[in-house]
Amino acid sequence: MVNAILAIVASVVSIWTIEIGLAIGHRFSNPEVWEQDQKSVLSEVLRLHLKGHPPYQYSVVPNEIEQRLGYPVLSRAANAVYVPCQEAGPPLVMTTDEQGFHNPPGLWRLQRWSIAILGDSFTEGYCVPSNRNSAALIRQTHPATVNLARAGDHPVHQYAKLREFAAPYRPDIVLWFFYEENDLVNILRLRGEGAHRRMVYRYLDDPNLNLGLLERQGEIDRMLAEEAAIGLRRLLAEHRLDPQRLDESAIDAMEAKLVRDRRAERWLYTAKAVLKLTHLRGRLNLLFLRRGHSPEEGAYPIFEAVMRDSRERIAAWGGRLIVIYIPSTTSFTARIEDPTRARVLEILARQQIPLIDMVPILLGTGKPQSHYAYGMHGGHFNEAGYRLTAEAVLKQLGEWSVPRP
Repeated sequence: MVNAILAIVASVVSIWTIEIGLAIGHRFSNPEVWEQDQKSVLSEVLRLHLKGHPPYQYSVVPNEIEQRLGYPVLSRAANAVYVPCQEAGPPLVMTTDEQGFHNPPGLWRLQRWSIAILGDSFTEGYCVPSNRNSAALIRQTHPATVNLARAGDHPVHQYAKLREFAAPYRPDIVLWFFYEENDLVNILRLRGEGAHRRMVYRYLDDPNLNLGLLERQGEIDRMLAEEAAIGLRRLLAEHRLDPQRLDESAIDAMEAKLVRDRRAERWLYTAKAVLKLTHLRGRLNLLFLRRGHSPEEGAYPIFEAVMRDSRERIAAWGGRLIVIYIPSTTSFTARIEDPTRARVLEILARQQIPLIDMVPILLGTGKPQSHYAYGMHGGHFNEAGYRLTAEAVLKQLGEWSVPRP
């Protein structure tokens, strides 16, 4: 009996010793960006403010703004500087084009596009430099490529953008990036009900609806500028910064305090992770036993209707629709299969929509999780992930000989 107890104690001690060793190794071999460089989203926003650039951060437009305007807002502010995110490197500082999208200027003056791109934050290019996301890399080969993606978008937004922004330019190819983690989940979760129903869902009710959003960017800009100014005042108040005394030294002091607070929070997180044997379970591929939340059943028919009508609209002007399937990291770690992927692929096959499936492509690298900002913990793609995606798309487009105006 005593020997059995001693054996159990020895095993427990050994397990915790391994876990603590892995935690310490991970802690010091993977320092956070803010531990190496005090430049963060917050400090970058404030420095832009000092330079006279109205700083924008967020892509999700409050429902109240859309209600005041009387139509959905599907773009960001035009010709504006945004600092939306930071993951494995410096903050992303991006400048929007004439219609509020993440493109170089001038593309809206073209008569026709080669490629239009739809998607969410992965497709918009979170959180790598603007010239290193998939759309920018595709544009190197096909210059008339316009990225209409925006963080937070889901298939209903993308459907509306196809009709409002892409259709007038009749692109030869529409690349529709589908992210498995939340695209379908958000279709119903973000819909709202009654008077609070988001206006973008009007496109599902009326196949002929066109609100002329290309001509309304000025109104949108003014409303978003007001919202950004409110956000800046809120930010200054939250960090107890006097706008009259804001300078580089005040920003540096604030950032230094934030780094100290984050470091303490990270050690606390590490301690909790050790208690749950997180690092050891990660090594044994037991960290994520199942995927995230599955979409509600009602999301699938909406998605199929959107894809069917989009394919038909694009074909009517002589274009072609391709879906690029972007997996989350749980595709490579989950032990309990989620039916979402199989059902999405089934819908695409039934609608005869060509697919570029990034799951086998990522698996083919031997280290699929290394293409994400936080490895097995996910995040958006890093530069390697975006490059791999662009290469897969360009390979397919090369086989189809897409025109290059």
